[in-house]
Amino acid sequence: MQSRSSLSAAVLALATLALPSTADVNLTRSGGALGDTITYQFQGDPGEFYIFVPATSTGPTPLAVLDPNDLRTADVGLELLSYIKFGPLNGAGQAGLTLALPASPGLTGLVIHSQLFTAPGALTLIDEISDLNSVMLG
Repeated sequence: MQSRSSLSAAVLALATLALPSTADVNLTRSGGALGDTITYQFQGDPGEFYIFVPATSTGPTPLAVLDPNDLRTADVGLELLSYIKFGPLNGAGQAGLTLALPASPGLTGLVIHSQLFTAPGALTLIDEISDLNSVMLG
């Protein structure tokens, strides 16, 4: 007879296999100098939508706040909700975004974390999740 902990581990392993992969979405960044711009490039599955989430804090933030069926977590906070960007990925699965950075010395050293999500997923609202991308403004 299996122990309760080994049975729980087996159930968790099976649930993890059912979750969408996080390997096929990519978020890259260039720039970050104050008074200039910061450019993000997105890569995912063609025809999906992207959700770009910037934050000044890191997670974990449960994705269940958006979809109660999603047991995963985001690596970014949600305090910059007004800066979240949505849009379609093109036929090559690409999109981008350029943001102007103010020339404000008070922002020097501020770290901006960002993460990219694609939607819709097969089993959850969010499909794939990028790695965390962080930049210190200067």
